[in-house]
Amino acid sequence: MSKILMCLFLLCPALSFATASFDPATLTIAVPNVKVGELNVKVRLHYERDLLFKITELSEAETSEQPDIYNIETQVLHISGLVFENRIYELAMKYQDNGFFNLIAIDSVALPLMGSYNSSGHDDQHITFINQTRHKIKFTVNIQDGWDRRDVSKTIHSHEANYVNVDQFERHCKDSNGHKRSFEIKMDIGDTGNYNHHTHRRCGENLYVWYEGNVFHMNDEPHIEADLSGCDKDRSKPAILFAHGYNASQKDFGHMAYLAKKRNWRVFRTSVPQDGSISKRAHRLNAYISKAAKQCNIDEGTLRVAAHSMGGLDVRYIVGENLSSAKYFEKVYTIATPHQGDTLSYFAFAMSDAARDLTPANMRHFNSAYTYSDFTEKNIGFLALLFKCGSHGSSDGVVSYDSQQLTGAPVYPENGGYIKARHTDGVVSALCVDVIEELHSEEVLNKILE
Repeated sequence: MSKILMCLFLLCPALSFATASFDPATLTIAVPNVKVGELNVKVRLHYERDLLFKITELSEAETSEQPDIYNIETQVLHISGLVFENRIYELAMKYQDNGFFNLIAIDSVALPLMGSYNSSGHDDQHITFINQTRHKIKFTVNIQDGWDRRDVSKTIHSHEANYVNVDQFERHCKDSNGHKRSFEIKMDIGDTGNYNHHTHRRCGENLYVWYEGNVFHMNDEPHIEADLSGCDKDRSKPAILFAHGYNASQKDFGHMAYLAKKRNWRVFRTSVPQDGSISKRAHRLNAYISKAAKQCNIDEGTLRVAAHSMGGLDVRYIVGENLSSAKYFEKVYTIATPHQGDTLSYFAFAMSDAARDLTPANMRHFNSAYTYSDFTEKNIGFLALLFKCGSHGSSDGVVSYDSQQLTGAPVYPENGGYIKARHTDGVVSALCVDVIEELHSEEVLNKILE
């Protein structure tokens, strides 16, 4: 085995993922055939932290002729031909030290296969559910299309939002005449097993549910008073909106919301689809802001925005598309937003529209359409807050330091500085142990409210 370790870098894998769903704690790339001189071995590269993969297993493999793909001079391992969820991937990983490889580049192209994933977006195939109650709700969409009779369910926890993909293969949303079908929605509130609430929705529509006057209410639009921060109408106080990120909710801003209110700020927050596309999330956020502005006396050009992670992209979309709520923004602060994308999203994009949109390949298109000039042209302030877990890391445990910067836009701290914090409680990076969460940092809040 020592001979294998000495010659390991003459690699040529035919790759496969050991796991189809992305979990940073378990993600492993299995390399079944590695050419080391005349010897063939099996290698496993396991995701550890900060885009680092570690060699965790070496064993003999059956003979297989493979070309060399390790560049000895640059110590970069090039991997091509990786097939995952109907896409071909190309990876570049640079050898670091002690068996670690750093993932430095990744790209993919779609395979011309029937039923391949549609990366162009399919928001109009979804029914979106926004739970504005304090109860857990199981939403079940009853689908009946000839021989295909099945239920599609999604459980949405208190003050969270997500969607059900009704029409993944474009068969169910419309009937044979091209008219949109109306689907029965059953709701099990509080996990009782009793579906006492029913309504109907079509693909592309939204269902908000809230509790008021001892009655559960339903509508296509948000009920502002039902969200956690309510509707403070006092114009004499400044107003701030907190926009959450991927796989999160308005609850994540509980600490900042509490401190901002203590400092006499009016606080607004809502939940958008956790793993929805940027477009879907932005339109739900826009609907909330526009309605809250009218009901809660938010004047144009006065609303400060603090947007964490993907929430910053939602806000950029609102500004770039000049949606109705953009005119209310005074200044936008992005908190560890992946403006240049996140390479790890490639490993989850088939299961999530959000992950698909967050790939660096997609973000290159996004950034060509939506730029920093969208803010300057509308006289909206912008500042990207930058984070790392520590001086030896290259990220906040999730989003790389470089990706948190929007081309041409001002950043804080300047000159290569960073705020020491981690992305969320769920960060597994060893460098992020005992580091404060970004949304619990008073330094962050002080900068936003100054």
